[in-house]
Amino acid sequence: MADILVKNQSFINGIYNEDSLEVISTIVETILVNGIVATKTVDKEVWDGNGVLNYTITIENNAEYNLLTPICTDTLDSLVELVADTVKVNGFLATYTYVGDLLTIEIPDEIAVGEKVEITFQVQKK
Repeated sequence: MADILVKNQSFINGIYNEDSLEVISTIVETILVNGIVATKTVDKEVWDGNGVLNYTITIENNAEYNLLTPICTDTLDSLVELVADTVKVNGFLATYTYVGDLLTIEIPDEIAVGEKVEITFQVQKK
């Protein structure tokens, strides 16, 4: 299970002994939420551009609280476009918007503790 991390790094610029100087701090990490994990898979590693690619996004809530009003946003590569009406959440047609290369999927209700949600959709070559 992967943690969601807040990462931060500082950059300090100035003049030191008449020379330009940049100092970079170490990166610090803070665990934001432990237990909400999203994974994305595709059905082909090599594709000749014919037919469709099938994507699956799995969201698991192994955290302490329910995830309320979840929305999934996916930026599609500029070489492909969404196949209309293929977006599903747990096997049911989903409410979504697709503008430019941005796909936004509404997940009904919530993702309860211990629950897994599966989003699937297809893309084709432009």
